[in-house]
Amino acid sequence: MMNSYPDIKKIATNAGSLFINSIFRYLTSSIFVVILARYMGKTAFGKYSMAFALPSMLLFIPRMGFQKFITREIANQNAKGSYILGNVLFLQFLLSIVAMLVLIGLSFLSYHDNSIRLLIFIAGISSLIISPIKNSSYGVFQGYERMSWIPLCDSLANSFVTIISIIAVLIGRGLLTILLLNLLGSIISSSISLAVVNYRFNTVKLYWDLKFWKRSIKISGTFALSDLFSSVFTYFDVYLLSQIKGNEVVGLYSAASKLILSLSIIPGAIMSAIFPNFARMHFENSIYISKTFEKSVQYLAMIAFPFGVGITLFAEEIITLLYGEQYYPSIQILRILSWVSVITFINWPLYDLLDATNRQNKNLISCSLCSASNVIFNLVLIPHYGAIGAAIAFVGAYTIFLCSNYCFVKCSFPMFPFWSKIYKSILASVIMAIIMILFRVSSFYVNVIFAIFAYTTILLLVGGFGEEERVIVSKLYKYLFKYLFNIAKKRY
Repeated sequence: MMNSYPDIKKIATNAGSLFINSIFRYLTSSIFVVILARYMGKTAFGKYSMAFALPSMLLFIPRMGFQKFITREIANQNAKGSYILGNVLFLQFLLSIVAMLVLIGLSFLSYHDNSIRLLIFIAGISSLIISPIKNSSYGVFQGYERMSWIPLCDSLANSFVTIISIIAVLIGRGLLTILLLNLLGSIISSSISLAVVNYRFNTVKLYWDLKFWKRSIKISGTFALSDLFSSVFTYFDVYLLSQIKGNEVVGLYSAASKLILSLSIIPGAIMSAIFPNFARMHFENSIYISKTFEKSVQYLAMIAFPFGVGITLFAEEIITLLYGEQYYPSIQILRILSWVSVITFINWPLYDLLDATNRQNKNLISCSLCSASNVIFNLVLIPHYGAIGAAIAFVGAYTIFLCSNYCFVKCSFPMFPFWSKIYKSILASVIMAIIMILFRVSSFYVNVIFAIFAYTTILLLVGGFGEEERVIVSKLYKYLFKYLFNIAKKRY
């Protein structure tokens, strides 16, 4: 029997690799989005966001939850990696063709402008045909717990295409060029990831096993339905805003929502490293799942709540600094959506725990509740309140998602800690907010530094850090004060 204890060093290495890649992706994508929004204006930025909304709602067809299926299967059957991936890639390609046909039909029903249809078609090729290949390859990396390959595959293509796309925006090229460059980036990234899988893990070879296909669809079908509800939940607001309020409002809404949604890269990186351990420990020894889950919730809560409070407090500075005064209406939208980031961070361990322990049907129920409530909220609120209504609907639906998953985890794992691991982060964030409201200064950067210092200090005082974390924070404070003292000494 394999060792059931979680390999903390391996988890830390994988999480570190994914986190570095996530930060890199976040920075590059954020820089690109900011430049695109500033230089092309609200309407063009709205068209760009809208072009990806419809394909994104169909992503569940080719993805079919295969990435997690591959991860879970390879984590428990390393020797069958090539067979598992080959079958999935063949089936995935057929599903991608189906998804593209559905996309073409929906684009003709929803939009009468051929230029819009062309943008959607190009975005569809990238999202529905090319990107799923990359995701399946990443499932192999996760299954073998070698996630250090993901930054290599991701960053090479991302950095190249982002630089070229930024240049294209600055020299005045149109949206068609930008989307073609996005497609090029997807092709490069997927090709690199498949090459790495072929030479370092398994020979990439297509397999046709109808029994395996049937089994994989049966197992991952629940993941696929969860992806469907998740996609509808995430992109239905953009689609409906474009139909009712126009592309300019979509641009204002997307300026705020893209900043918030990109933050999900952080919990995604951390939990991608932990998910294989959840899956393996479920089959071998469930005792250690509790400890891993506890730490996941604790660390994500430490990041989530100060993020939510900080974005709420500094929304005006963030929007004007990044996008300029033309996006001033996005400030209130960002304040509302900031709490989506908090819920995303806290919900992710719950979601992955249920998936990894064969309780994906519970996630399906949560996703369906979330998606249905989001559609209803958007249909009611967007006609009257526009982008503000979409933001409120987003937060409301995601709160239902969190509450539902929490109830399922509590019923399945009644001894697992949750609220006891996050209340100190909530307390520290509330006190930080009060301090910043009372002692806020004119400099945005000074405010951010002071807020970080205040939060970590309060969290230290209320016992939010464990023994190891307290030692690390104390050393950081020591070096920081020493550095500031030396600067002051030289200057005065």
